[in-house]
Amino acid sequence: MKPTSFLTLASVFLAGAMVSSADTVWLRGICEATGWSDFNKSSSYQDDDELCWAAAASNVIDWWQKQYRVPDATPVGEAIWDTFKEMVVMDAGGSSLSAFQWWLTGIYNPTNKTEQARGYWGLNTGSAIALENDSIPHGYYYDEYPNINNYIYPGQEGSALSRFLTREFGNTITAETIDAKLRAGSAVTLSLSSFGGSKKLAHSVTLWGVDYELSGGAMTISRLWLTDADDAQYGFNVDNGLFSVGVERNKAPDGTGNYFYSFVAKDKDWYSDDYGTIYVESFSFYNSSESDTWGMPLVPEPATATCSLLALAAMLARRRR
Repeated sequence: MKPTSFLTLASVFLAGAMVSSADTVWLRGICEATGWSDFNKSSSYQDDDELCWAAAASNVIDWWQKQYRVPDATPVGEAIWDTFKEMVVMDAGGSSLSAFQWWLTGIYNPTNKTEQARGYWGLNTGSAIALENDSIPHGYYYDEYPNINNYIYPGQEGSALSRFLTREFGNTITAETIDAKLRAGSAVTLSLSSFGGSKKLAHSVTLWGVDYELSGGAMTISRLWLTDADDAQYGFNVDNGLFSVGVERNKAPDGTGNYFYSFVAKDKDWYSDDYGTIYVESFSFYNSSESDTWGMPLVPEPATATCSLLALAAMLARRRR
């Protein structure tokens, strides 16, 4: 191989978006072998049974914090998940976006100013989450990086946090948007629901990459690469790590007798048949292109170089065959 050819190949894999093959796009610094996090609930039904949203947020926070110099005393790695479990005094549903907001600012419910002022977990609408112990530090970033803004009040568009924490629904988002978000360094959590079964699923997982196909200039997502906090508890993903689920753009009911198109799981063995068909209700994005402007010193991410070298080695091996 000529040296110029090698340099050309290297530049492809060391540039912006991390694409491990012609049909897979990963979040920055992620590949199938490394970079992702998978914090799990207890193996038995204990106090974290409903905390999938906090586990998914912990995965994203772990990835995000590896890119910056974090303030002193900020939990890292497994301690992120442990902190959420310590802080929540009632095992109940919640929001991954709001969990990340609390991690940054100490604020959970943007509509309850009393709870905001105290820096406690507010009572989230539809959930019974509260914090009785204010002795554990929280809001790790606001004092050192006030550019992230104080609160997000309803209708306060344009605040730094409102640009960093965004959400789009499965029936309106396009494959091109998901692809662009991943390439731009936006971490993603998914809110899942289900229909047609005896049980109703309400669950959060972390998305690290997608398989896609291009036909006639149109993009179709065929698989989602995920980690799921239910691995140890339910045993659906026995490998307890990154796995992929086949999806298709198909109809899901909206609860009023009508249907909308969303990303519907084709793999029926992901969860038990009791849940029927699983689909993506919404995509939550954590946009590092915004947090890059907050003045936090960047830290080189070793996983990015590792994934680049693995991809380059794979391509060189294919060219030699």
